[in-house]
Amino acid sequence: DVVIFATLRTMARMVVQFILSISHAFEPEIAKAYGQGQKIVVKNMFTSNMRMALWGALILSIILSLMGNLVLSIWTGGKVDMNRPVFSLLLLSGILSVFWYSCMNFLKAINKHLKVSLMYIFLATITTGIASILLSITNQLLSLGILLVLMDIALCILIFPYIKIPLELNLSGLLVEISSLKNLSKDVISLLNTISLFQK
Repeated sequence: DVVIFATLRTMARMVVQFILSISHAFEPEIAKAYGQGQKIVVKNMFTSNMRMALWGALILSIILSLMGNLVLSIWTGGKVDMNRPVFSLLLLSGILSVFWYSCMNFLKAINKHLKVSLMYIFLATITTGIASILLSITNQLLSLGILLVLMDIALCILIFPYIKIPLELNLSGLLVEISSLKNLSKDVISLLNTISLFQK
């Protein structure tokens, strides 16, 4: 069971790694704009960051969901079986990570991340302990997947208030902005330009 869970989590982490790549690309520009007091620019970059990460994570999750069996078979030589419910929960956890990690990355960019970092460490420690107990009692990997999703939801709820004031955002407005495909192409072009300038 441990081998199955570890393997499926590694596959699902591709979604999280994508989110990290997007957020880290925006971080220096957000820090610069915030230091210059450009509130509108900071807000727009944060929204673009989350929008790109969300849609990218959704697309990647769909691809992994459809091709998961094939990837797993090739990668492990057919030695590890797919657990579809667990893998689905791990992909959902990755998608939910968009919301809290984008917020945490923003707070790191403006150097106000200490409280949320400690919060994350505390929740991760508690979750690990509960997961160990649940697995020993139920011997069901599904319980671990559910626990990870609950942790992501908790992080979303706890971290959002910390970015609400500096970004002057409300939750409903943010969800509308990041769910829209209207500005996604502009976001991609802007990010590529930012990366190009940063490399120079």
